[in-house]
This record gives sequence, structure tokens and C-alpha cells, in this order.
Amino acid sequence: MLSPVKTVIAYLFGIFTLLIYGVYLQAHEVNTLYAELGDESSEGVLHKVTLDVYYDVSLSLEEWQGDEIPAPTREWLLLQTESTYERIKNGAVNYIAEHIELNYMQVSQAQVELLDYNIVFPDFVSSPPDFPKQRNGYAYSIVRVVWKIPSMLSTGDKLVLGWKHSDQEMMLRVDVAMMNQKEQISYTRLTDHKNYSWFPLNNDNQKGANITDTKLSNRAAYSWFKLGFSHIIPKGWDHLLFIAGLFFLARSKKELFSQSLLFTLAHSVVLVLIAFGVTIPIPAWIEIVIALSIVYIGVEAYVAQSQKSSLAKWRSLIVCFFGLIHGFAFAEILQGYFDNEDQVWLALLGFNLGIESAQIMIILGLGLISLLWAKSIYSLQVSIYVSYAIAIMGIVWLIERIF
Repeated sequence: MLSPVKTVIAYLFGIFTLLIYGVYLQAHEVNTLYAELGDESSEGVLHKVTLDVYYDVSLSLEEWQGDEIPAPTREWLLLQTESTYERIKNGAVNYIAEHIELNYMQVSQAQVELLDYNIVFPDFVSSPPDFPKQRNGYAYSIVRVVWKIPSMLSTGDKLVLGWKHSDQEMMLRVDVAMMNQKEQISYTRLTDHKNYSWFPLNNDNQKGANITDTKLSNRAAYSWFKLGFSHIIPKGWDHLLFIAGLFFLARSKKELFSQSLLFTLAHSVVLVLIAFGVTIPIPAWIEIVIALSIVYIGVEAYVAQSQKSSLAKWRSLIVCFFGLIHGFAFAEILQGYFDNEDQVWLALLGFNLGIESAQIMIILGLGLISLLWAKSIYSLQVSIYVSYAIAIMGIVWLIERIF
């Protein structure tokens, strides 16, 4: 057990962690908008660019906003009146105007032009409206943004899609033309003021006409790999700290491997279910339980290090349970966006490999760092204090997500 002096130091370290981490670090909570970017051209001339935004209708309806309020369902949306639909449309128009823009950059004249757009609602063409059948059952409507492209578009000119939203990210499926051929189907995440740009008539990209389906699939898988990796490093602080807790919880390499493997397999189970088209409802309390998992793993690592105790068998079940919980959070990103099963498997493969690669990098990084204090007389204290800090950070996030 720790001496009184060391206990005081541990508490002071925890308070310091609370102040610093609580102010500057935020755990990753999934809050993603999905959109599909495409264009239309004929006879080598680009006429328009379209962006289909899968718009969460609760963004337009104040009565459905708030962390404690469950999201509206598609069934609810189908039963609404024309006045509610008009509110949804008006809110969507304001949302697009505030957060999305397309710029036309003329290289020859070194100037940037903000393009005008029109908004249409293809779901409302039929009566009753034909809303997209998202797998998670939530209420979405497709908001189609259409930009007409200037006729003077020339080689070297660039189009830049801008995204401006500090609290929400946009998952962008890209399917745009180059040299009157399809460039690629890829996925990219846009965060606040991060743009996506391309050269519609760039001669240097003429080789894109020979891209095979296999190469397109590989590029799409790689884009999902980057998405999964970035969900852990640098954005997934909650997941990162859970892996760090497993590292300090393990008393041997065998324990570390088994605990990490169980965690990986558990959250992979949820993602595999998505590939089979299983609808997985995401409860509102999932982020609270994720915060609890950080508290648990930090406390367990603290106890295991301070008392030099081995892991009980039932702790593996707890780690497996929390792996499922983290898998639910990942599922919210993947499910509901892709109707084509092959795309779901492609997303699953790339996204999961990205997550696992990030986890391996975390473990290897911690292993290398731990070598620095392995032979030090303070090695045990360092492990104890770090475990203590992980638990404190989990408590910070738990309080944030409850209130």
C-alpha cells in the first residue's frame, strides 16, 4: 500500500489531472453528418456539382433537441403533417447556408468565387414522402445542394467544398468526374474549416481513366482505414485511455495480449453484425457507459499496480463487455449510411484495421516509453499515478455526459 505522503502526492496529481485534462481534452463523441458528393457532365463539360446531405431532421425541430431527448424515428417522421415538413425544410436551408459552401478557384486570374446554389428535397417529390431507410431507424431527409458550374471552367481551375461546423463532422463520400471519367469512390472526414478540393479538368489526372474497380476498392478501403485510425489517434481520447489502462492493468505480456485481444474481438463483433445488415439501436446512455469504462479500467489498473495483484478471470468478462460498448459507439458511424452490402464490408474492413493499427501503435508506444523507467526505483509509482490519472479523466467525462 502507499504511504501517507505518497497518497497525498497521488491526490495532488489527480487534482492537477482534473484541471488540465478537464479543460483541454475532450473524449470523442460521435456526431457525424453523412453526405455524398458527385457531379454531372456531358461531352466533356462539367455542368453541376451535387451534394446529397443525409440530414437529421431533429436539427430543424427544437422539441427534439437536447442530450436527454431520444432521436426521432423514421416511423414518426412518416406520420407528420405538411407544416412539420415545412419546418424541416426551412431548418435545412438555414443549416446548409451556415455550414456548407463551394468555391471556384480560377488559377488563370488568381481569384476565388463563391458559387450560388439551389436546394431541392427529393424525398418530398412523392406523396407520402419517401424518406431514406436508414439502418438505425432514425429520421433523415436527403437535402440536395446543387451548384451550377461556370462555363468558363478551364484546365487547372479548382473546386473547393468547404465545411464550417465546430461541433459536428461530415463524413463525405466522394464520386466526382475527372476528364469525363470517374476519379474514384472514396471517403473523407471533414472537420471544422477542413475543405475537400479537386481539379475537374486537370490533364495530369487523365490516367484516372484507367483506374480499375480493384484500385477503386483499395482506395476506398484506405480512406476508411484513415477514418478508423483517426478515431483513435488523435481524436479518440476515451478509447486511447482505455487501451492505456489495459497496458497498466496487465501484469505480464500474456495478460496484456489476452485483454487487448478480448477488447478488440468484442467491439469487432458489433461491427460484423452491421455487415450482415443487423440494425443495432444506439441507446442514449452509451457515452456514459464508455466514460464508466475509463473509470473502471483506471481503478483496476491502480489496484493491480498498488497491490501487485493478478487479474481475476471475471475481469476478462468486464473488459469484453466494455469492448462491446465501445463497438456500439463505432457502429453509430458505420450503420445507416450504406445500402450496398459490399460497401459495408469495405467500410468494416478498412475502419476496423485502422482502429487496430492505432491500438497497436498505442501499446508499442507505451511499451517503449515504459522502458525508460523500467529499472527505476520510481517505476511502480509512475504506473500507479498514470492509472490514477486515467480514472480521474474518466470521472471528468462521466460528469460531463451526465449533466
